[in-house]
Amino acid sequence: PAIISQDIEEETEILPKIHINGTGENSGIKKWKQVLIQLESLYQLYQVSKDGGSLALNPQKFKEFDGKEITWSEFEGTAKDREMTTYAASIHIINTLKENTMKAINLFQLKVIETKYSEEEADIIVTTTHASKGLEWDHVQVCNDFIQLEIAPNDTSKWAGGTTVCLRTGMTRKKWEFASKNFGDELNLLYVACTRAKKILSVPRYIKKLLVEADAMHSSLSQFENEVRNGNEPCIEKIGMPSTFSEAKIGSITDAFGLYDDIVSGIRSENKVAAGQQLSELFFNADKNDGGRDQDHARNEETNKVHKLKVKNESNLIPAPN
Repeated sequence: PAIISQDIEEETEILPKIHINGTGENSGIKKWKQVLIQLESLYQLYQVSKDGGSLALNPQKFKEFDGKEITWSEFEGTAKDREMTTYAASIHIINTLKENTMKAINLFQLKVIETKYSEEEADIIVTTTHASKGLEWDHVQVCNDFIQLEIAPNDTSKWAGGTTVCLRTGMTRKKWEFASKNFGDELNLLYVACTRAKKILSVPRYIKKLLVEADAMHSSLSQFENEVRNGNEPCIEKIGMPSTFSEAKIGSITDAFGLYDDIVSGIRSENKVAAGQQLSELFFNADKNDGGRDQDHARNEETNKVHKLKVKNESNLIPAPN
């Protein structure tokens, strides 16, 4: 066991009581023990690389790297390019804490892993999304470890290509997709996480922004089509292009509908959103029969308050902000 320094012992006095939800090999305490082992190995790589060196990671624990010597920068790049979400938490923690990484590991080991507070004793309950299925809490904070749902045009994406024809205008257009190949799985996990709250739900700003702006684009293009059907000549400048989609560089109505069909419609279809329903309503204001939310009291808060429950992506265990 690691030697706990005096300053760590002093910091334990101000930490909240944390309970880890879940059982089994890939959840709960056992999952977090695996994360701590991974963190220690990667922190060694980080330290060696700071001095210009490289390190061969244990091939049994890091099979993707075949025991080859690599630097921290090479490890980061490979993990990102190949979407190795298993390592996302460790990379985030080490890049954030830097030289304090081992201190944080020791503190977590002492005050969470070894102390084992019960759910009734705890100030905060940490859970993966999968382990939270079927459970509800009054206050839920969704952590910022879901993959950033960036949008990539087909001509810069290594797993897409070609063009297609816009069914509305008949013009050839680019195809668009999320930079993440697994965005459908990410959205499904996000829905489960968001529907665990009965009273207060707090989500990362970028998640709310994506869903709210997708609703804005859906509304704008619906109004555009209505204007056309009524014989009017609507102007594309009146279409509210969400800043989330700024990389799309919309220049025509064909471009706008292309982005809508490939991205916004994809999100709505993935979550079976009805024609007159908004995504933000589905995720942040579901009723009791659709995900366990209380429609009369549920509300979204973008604050950093400490809530009773912090829901995490199954593959990315990242400490939530206090």
